[in-house]
Amino acid sequence: MQKRGELTSGQIATLILAIAGFIIAVIFLLVILDTKTLSERETCHLSVLTRATTPDALQRLVPLKCKTQKICLTTSSDNCEDQFAGEKNVQSIKVQTHEDIEREVAYNMYDCWTMMGEGKLDVFGDRNGAILKNLDWSQVVNEKASTCMICSRLVLSKDILANTQLLNSIDVNSYMETHQVPGSELTYLQAFTDAQVRSYPQKFRENFIADKDVIPTNEIAIVFMQILTSATPVEEGTSAALTGAGFVFAATTVVGPLGRMLGWKLTALVAAGTAATAGTIAAVQTWNSRQVSAGYCGPFTSESEARKGCSIVTPFNYKKVSDINNFCAKIEGQL
Repeated sequence: MQKRGELTSGQIATLILAIAGFIIAVIFLLVILDTKTLSERETCHLSVLTRATTPDALQRLVPLKCKTQKICLTTSSDNCEDQFAGEKNVQSIKVQTHEDIEREVAYNMYDCWTMMGEGKLDVFGDRNGAILKNLDWSQVVNEKASTCMICSRLVLSKDILANTQLLNSIDVNSYMETHQVPGSELTYLQAFTDAQVRSYPQKFRENFIADKDVIPTNEIAIVFMQILTSATPVEEGTSAALTGAGFVFAATTVVGPLGRMLGWKLTALVAAGTAATAGTIAAVQTWNSRQVSAGYCGPFTSESEARKGCSIVTPFNYKKVSDINNFCAKIEGQL
């Protein structure tokens, strides 16, 4: 007769396998990911893959070795000292045209998306302490909570801010529609959705119109967000056309952590080669119109049980910290 509180042989085996997997993952991170031969982006991506393939029970203990990239866009030698206020490791990128600025925003969105597994990896693991639940040591409440990673911050230098003509020419959304991802035959729009998507539908374009209630900013943050949910995308307020598909949407309004994000306001979007209807999430002007965001809803790739959820990559006004905090219940990575 098994006494109360004793572990079964199956539970002991699960615990041993989980610990062994965790040790292997930690050794991998310490021995391989800290080598000087890897870039910060490669280090981050490998840590994402390691966490996603670690046994569920200890997945959350695997460190996410990702740092926020700080980028100053300038037409001169300005390195945005005032905006970054003495922060270290700021990368200055010289730009001359509006297309140069559009390229940097589009690429950083795409780079964040691919670095985090294109939204299809269970990056942040079980928020509810799976090892306790598996061993029946406690009852865990299944609450929805979004977790984020700030991939990059892009700042416009003073010389660009003083150039009204240049600022008014920036159109990131059109750039993503017409320009290819480096090393690919796909445009950014196609890479985020489907190769058959060649342009935004007219109704979708209407959401690009500048919103007078949105305050323009000289600094945006590219944020990756993910949430786990047991409900289907339809039950969560999104279109069935989004299940297992990539999509883009025009940002219009900020809502709370994705427990409340599931009340997405309906707007036009592009999904898997067709015009569809689904929700929106964030408000930001980059820098004179609403910025396209991208996402994925469906099953995640995980080492353990199958999970479903949604992942989003979206720009935010970095100066409106409250908006980011409302969007993200928790932020991981090194800012």
